[in-house]
Amino acid sequence: MDKSSDLFKYTTSYGLEVLRTPDSCFKDVDYPFKEHFAQVQEMRMHYVDENPNAKKVIVLLHGEPTWGYLYRKMIPILAKAGYRVIVPDLIGFGKSDKPLDKKSYSYSQNEEWLQEFLFDELNLNEINLVVHDWGGLIALRLVARFPEKFASVVATNTAFPRIEGFNPIFYIWRIIAFIISIVPYSKLIPLGINSAVKKDEMLAYDAPYPNAKYKIAPKIFPKLVPIYPWQKEVKKNKSLWKELCNFSKPFLTVFSGKDPFTKKVELDFIKEVKGAQGIAHKKVPKANHFIQEEEPELLSEYIVEFLENHVYLDR
Repeated sequence: MDKSSDLFKYTTSYGLEVLRTPDSCFKDVDYPFKEHFAQVQEMRMHYVDENPNAKKVIVLLHGEPTWGYLYRKMIPILAKAGYRVIVPDLIGFGKSDKPLDKKSYSYSQNEEWLQEFLFDELNLNEINLVVHDWGGLIALRLVARFPEKFASVVATNTAFPRIEGFNPIFYIWRIIAFIISIVPYSKLIPLGINSAVKKDEMLAYDAPYPNAKYKIAPKIFPKLVPIYPWQKEVKKNKSLWKELCNFSKPFLTVFSGKDPFTKKVELDFIKEVKGAQGIAHKKVPKANHFIQEEEPELLSEYIVEFLENHVYLDR
């Protein structure tokens, strides 16, 4: 690992240069959970694993440009309710390692990294999956491909892009994605929160990125969303959407009323996914995109209520 500069860098056996955020960057972050690390294609992937002896498993997946810290207020609530709570940082985010080559962050590559983490490294089954933003774009592919691995899904402010419909707000976001590496995320995240925010909490979103060289993943992710019919990722999502719609296990949506990025997106899930039929889906009218920051207790309550009524009622 190169410590001759401000970069902690190493190279994998297959030639990929990777950065690792120094531990010192997180010294002032209030994220009081034991660190765990899995090896994913020779890179270190960080995750929280609270209440590890519980048999009922919840996996919480963040999107962009956040990291597992997004769920810090929900982790203790869900663990206290009797669940094993696993919260990974996607490769390129949080305390996980960060490849320097932007070409390595393809949509399918992120899917492969997550698949290796969940199934090969942690050997998880009967997963109760909770996804937000890009966490859904990636993990819902795994639900479509490996439905036997999942017990339920909770989708919050996320999508499964198949170039259906037009969202001008997202297109604007996609256009400015190139320059967001110069914007502190402590300034960007509050734009997706309608309630008051604490400055020290928002500063935690800057911690994984001591300089712009660490920001390749959050910078490139908006451009990974497939928007043209000839893109292979669009074709793949259209094919996998058919499989996802056949997912018959409980599927809950909890969407915000004030999120400009995912307005009415949940309707596709509600209407077409088999497991979403007969479920009392939730709406949080006043919340913006980062519902975990605005309504962590309410979102946790909805998740536990859903699981106890639809997954574990007869167990």
